[in-house]
Amino acid sequence: MPLHPSLLHNNSDLDGGVENIPIPSKHFDKVVASASLHHFLNQDKGLEEMKRALKPNGKMIILEIAPNTGRGKRLKICESILHTGAKFYEPLQLRKKVEDRGLMVLSIKPTSIVYFLTALKGA
Repeated sequence: MPLHPSLLHNNSDLDGGVENIPIPSKHFDKVVASASLHHFLNQDKGLEEMKRALKPNGKMIILEIAPNTGRGKRLKICESILHTGAKFYEPLQLRKKVEDRGLMVLSIKPTSIVYFLTALKGA
C-alpha cells in the first residue's frame, strides 16, 4: 500500500526512526526489520512502534543475525570494539520479546548466518 502523499517530505522520503515511526497506527500490512534490530537504541520501543504501525492481522518479519554462528560472533566482537551498543538475541529470546508485546510468533527459520522470525498481530 503506498503512503499517502501528505506523509512524504519532498515526495521522496520519510524522516523518522523506529522508536518513533511517523506513520498513522494500523497503516501497514507488513513491517520488516532486516539485520537491524540489534542496532535499535530502544529495542522494546522499536518493537512496540512496529506493532503499532501494523494493521490487525498484519505480519512483522524480523531478519536478525544469529549471535552464536561464526559470523555472528565476529560481528559481536566488531560491534563491541566500535562501542555501538548493539544487542543481539538468540531466536528464542527474541521470540519472548515479541510475544511479550502481544504478537503471535508464526515461525522462526534459521539459516547458517541469520534467522527469520515472523509474527502476527491479532485482530
